[in-house]
Amino acid sequence: MRYVFPAWTDKQISKTVADVWENLGRTAGEFAHLKTLSDGVGADRITVRGAETLKRIVDGGEPAVFVSGHFANWEVGAIVLHRA
Repeated sequence: MRYVFPAWTDKQISKTVADVWENLGRTAGEFAHLKTLSDGVGADRITVRGAETLKRIVDGGEPAVFVSGHFANWEVGAIVLHRA
């Protein structure tokens, strides 16, 4: 962390490291529920922005490339696309 953020204080580094571990814990806890999400249960907890664009892509049958950031549980995006 010091190499990447040399101006950060010890407090900033400690908070970021703690946040990383918290996020990793949440992601690990969600793994047990990915099948549930893929079956549609809990789907109301996922919001798809641009759903109309996704529908056009699916209905058109053409290949597409999706680009996303690496946010929290990255598998959720794949589940949503698979359901579509």
